[in-house]
Amino acid sequence: MKKLLKYPLFFVSGLLLVGSAFILPDKNATPFQPNVQASDKIQDIMTLIDTRCFVCHNPDMKTENRLAPPMYMVRSHYYNDTISRENFIEQMTVFALKPDLEKSVMPGAVRNFGLMPQSSFDENEVRLIAGYIYDTDLQSDAWFKSWKKFKKAQLKSK
Repeated sequence: MKKLLKYPLFFVSGLLLVGSAFILPDKNATPFQPNVQASDKIQDIMTLIDTRCFVCHNPDMKTENRLAPPMYMVRSHYYNDTISRENFIEQMTVFALKPDLEKSVMPGAVRNFGLMPQSSFDENEVRLIAGYIYDTDLQSDAWFKSWKKFKKAQLKSK
């Protein structure tokens, strides 16, 4: 009976040891992009989004005045349950820095608005913005309220 108990324990121990390699982070790996949650950073990122993205992808823009799809629609085309944060950031960054019809994941938007024009975005800013977009449900009421509060504070500071 004791011999039978030894083998399952070895088996379970082995599974835990091997499984922990997939669960525990690699201590030598550097994170691709930090997860931005600090409120001061969020304010900085919202300022970047407002000045870099929402000129065309504005959530407040009326449909008839729209220059491009709202950012929550862009997010919905890049984001899915299986995409990693790193891949999301990479795909958005590559496209934003050098828009290309072949790299576009939004053929309907290209058909309706044309291909996004080439811009001179800073890559680090684009990556920061893309990380925020990955982390944030831009279609939620909570985000929209925070956006309205941010815009109101901006108007007061001018």
